[in-house]
Amino acid sequence: MKTLLYSFSIIFIIVSSFFLYSSNYFADFNSDDAITVLMLHDFKLPGDLYFWQQDRYGSIIPLAGQFFFKVFHISALTSESITHYLILIAGYLAFCTLFKSRWNRFAFAIVWFFPPIRQIDLLRFNLGIEYSLIAMAIFFLNVKQTSRTYKKNVSYHFRVITAMILLTASAWVSDLAILTITLLLSFQVFFFLKDRGSGLFNYRTFITTPEIYYILTGLASGISFIAYAKSTGVKAASYSAFAEFGTIMDSLKIFFRTILDFLLFRVHDPLTGVYSYLILILVLPVIFMYLKKKFILHDNKWMLFFIFDGILILFLIFSSHWVNLNGVARRYFVSIYISFWVAFLIALDRLELSKFKKAIQTILIITVIIGGAGTIYTLKYIFPKTLKPKAEIVKEFRTLGKAGIIADYWSSYIVSAVSPDQIVATAHDKAIVRNKDFVKKVFEQPGIYIINGSWLKTYPDTLVQFGHVLIKGGEQFRIGNSNVCKYRLIR
Repeated sequence: MKTLLYSFSIIFIIVSSFFLYSSNYFADFNSDDAITVLMLHDFKLPGDLYFWQQDRYGSIIPLAGQFFFKVFHISALTSESITHYLILIAGYLAFCTLFKSRWNRFAFAIVWFFPPIRQIDLLRFNLGIEYSLIAMAIFFLNVKQTSRTYKKNVSYHFRVITAMILLTASAWVSDLAILTITLLLSFQVFFFLKDRGSGLFNYRTFITTPEIYYILTGLASGISFIAYAKSTGVKAASYSAFAEFGTIMDSLKIFFRTILDFLLFRVHDPLTGVYSYLILILVLPVIFMYLKKKFILHDNKWMLFFIFDGILILFLIFSSHWVNLNGVARRYFVSIYISFWVAFLIALDRLELSKFKKAIQTILIITVIIGGAGTIYTLKYIFPKTLKPKAEIVKEFRTLGKAGIIADYWSSYIVSAVSPDQIVATAHDKAIVRNKDFVKKVFEQPGIYIINGSWLKTYPDTLVQFGHVLIKGGEQFRIGNSNVCKYRLIR
């Protein structure tokens, strides 16, 4: 009965998350999300290996989504939603193999599928996919092998090869994965040699261990693939430059000011403040109690790995000039959120059962539930003040028939994503234009419409876009929560 209840609870969490946060149902679905959907719809190799007009953010979802889109003829929007969540589910299941107790697996389901609003990008953008792939790689690598088993066991070779493919895919999805992969392979080699009782630089061990050759071959193949993929992308602004000392201090000030705002409840959603205090109540006693235990290196391999991963990425965030230019945005902390939660749950697993541990487990569930509830509260009452799917709202544009749409970036591609065979949209010529082919298609449509958004105060009688002259063809009207006006192409 307990097993059935546990399984039902996990399924309920996953399904509920899908119907709240997948692209089909997310209330804050935007044009960045829509680009992935449109890439899936018009996927072409090798030009679409990366997010349009960039040389980063590998297109694993548009590629994998072809299975649902081409084989089962499911809409691009639904195909993206299903593919995205299947990868997240696989990542969750892989992470669960690191936890001993069902209690922690249940808590992690909420951590993973119902993150706090400031970590919602885990479910929306590439970092959640990156860590899902890394978790799957860890699953395949996380097995002890002796010299006898690796020579006779075919599954060993399959596991290591699969793990290297997954790690390459994670680096394709996010350049940030390179740091985590380097750390992971270093841990894997160190503990492999330690398990065999060999010195770290034992020559005989290295030349007789297949894992070393798989790693070297995997690295060479992975680097070659990433280099090729980047050559097909569009070189964007440099985001790898290190910041100067003053910039680092500015990033730290922004970070600690934000933390202070949480603790003093100077944020719009009060549940974030409650969540922050519960994190402190939860984490600090566990750290104290854990340090009192006898620390065994081998038993804490994965806990150590995720602690180091979180610390290294935190250091990278504060030393990045690009992160500072983007206001130390919340999306950069998704990796840290994942790594520290995994490390904490592994540590909690290894504490002896006691009244103290039971109390911590109770606080744990309360904490993650409040964090997840805070996201729903924010969407419902702060922004966008509704849980109605954004895709459902913009579907109203279908009533226009075959149409071309020109708008600001955030109002453009989202309109096309819900019905790409009927509606073609592009950002205006002063904004970021992700796909120039769409520009040509817009002017080929029988009806052309302008969404004023944030780039036009009024609708002028004559409008020039991409060298074409458009004449106002009527009065503005309201559709899909947007002000729209029809225009006629002159030349």
